[in-house]
Amino acid sequence: MTLQNCINLSPARVPTTEIRINCGSTIAYTDAAGKTWAADQYFEFGSLDNTSYTGIIGATYDFLLFNSSRSGGGSGGFNYKIPVPNGNYRIELGFSENWHNTINSRKFHVNIEGMRVLSDFDIRAQAGMRYSAIKRIFNATVNDGILNLSFVPTVDGAQINNIYICSI
Repeated sequence: MTLQNCINLSPARVPTTEIRINCGSTIAYTDAAGKTWAADQYFEFGSLDNTSYTGIIGATYDFLLFNSSRSGGGSGGFNYKIPVPNGNYRIELGFSENWHNTINSRKFHVNIEGMRVLSDFDIRAQAGMRYSAIKRIFNATVNDGILNLSFVPTVDGAQINNIYICSI
């Protein structure tokens, strides 16, 4: 048998899990790439803010993903408990400071699967300006079918604008 007669068999493809959440929004959104972001879901506590700012957000074409947010003050903050198959995930957290104009006005911790990934995170300081989108990307392993995200305020309230999760 010659090499030309061999059939090239590709390995079986594992289905990819993708979840997109437009935090604080009550409606789904389709981004510039044609991907749909679900209305805010899987959260515990916090409050939605979909009216704080309706203008353009810098550093993104999809500024509507950064206009609404889930936020929460108090010592407990808020959580997301997102059902996913067990496995490894890439988590992209999108932020924009649309309320405070100065640094050190909002700080919070972010934990993924019980591990601290951001400490005293200050969106305004990290973005360099108000109304500017930034993302932070992390990897995590889920062993119990639930991806746990917690947002714990240290100064004012914690905040998140959007969450993207993809199996890796």
